[in-house]
Amino acid sequence: MTLLLSTCQPALEPGPRLSFVSNARYNTGNRVVSSPGDTLTTKIYARAADDDSPLQRVRILVKYQPRKEPIVYPNAYNPLTDPLATPEAEFVYMDSVLSPQSAKEFSFQHTFGIRTTSGQETWTYEATDANTTPRTASKSFRLTMRNLDSALTYHRYTIRLQSPRNYDSRRFLYALAGLAFPKFSVFQNPAIQGLIDFVYVPNSDGTISLASPTDAALKIPWATKRATELGSTKLTETEFSATDTPAKLLGRFTEAVAFPTRTRTGALVKGQVIAFRTAGAEPKPGLLLVQDIVTTPFPALVVQIRIAK
Repeated sequence: MTLLLSTCQPALEPGPRLSFVSNARYNTGNRVVSSPGDTLTTKIYARAADDDSPLQRVRILVKYQPRKEPIVYPNAYNPLTDPLATPEAEFVYMDSVLSPQSAKEFSFQHTFGIRTTSGQETWTYEATDANTTPRTASKSFRLTMRNLDSALTYHRYTIRLQSPRNYDSRRFLYALAGLAFPKFSVFQNPAIQGLIDFVYVPNSDGTISLASPTDAALKIPWATKRATELGSTKLTETEFSATDTPAKLLGRFTEAVAFPTRTRTGALVKGQVIAFRTAGAEPKPGLLLVQDIVTTPFPALVVQIRIAK
């Protein structure tokens, strides 16, 4: 049975209505999660208050606490007093202006990957109408991740990247935080564009590659593109697992051989290990293991990442 959970709005208050759709599949409230990078789905339903004030805009915002990246915890860390506990600013995950055809009511199913680092993330959904003074309804929930690897000096996680078969396929990866983003979040959002280290690339022969956003063949028109450095290795899965310090990760990157196209891997195969170094003010060395290449029901790439914090 499907239920609609309404917002906490007074019955006589004007403005749009926004609800979470509730059934066994959809997340609607706060919860603690223990599987880093797990996938959750929520669904919202919005309706205009009247014909004179149609829906105009729907936004999804997310705030990560204490931050989205992993933390190198100092000795005697106190989360109540340490500056690391200061939350990051909320950022826009989706901002959609509605067409006249969907202006009276709107529903959206949102599937996303949760954080891979310990902490909290708060997801807020907003619907704004086209009233003379625009009015906004909102709903939110908070997710808490408890990752037992938090004390390590490197970050490790497993994540799935998807073929770009539709607008919400998560094909863009911010490696340090372990966050995969869909096209609708990235292509008109400079704040997220500047985070992306890897792009899933489907090849014409059915194989899969990974590329830096700066890869010329991608022709990505972003103002800011991170120039991820990629290197080929002959490491085994055992050697990948034994690389467990920032110094070892840097050593593996230094030893790697450049690909013919420096900004793109060749066709990936299961068990292959790629060395990389991210761009930015503090470049981070890392390793990527191709754990699996999924072909059905939709192509996807499952990778393990190890990256220096």
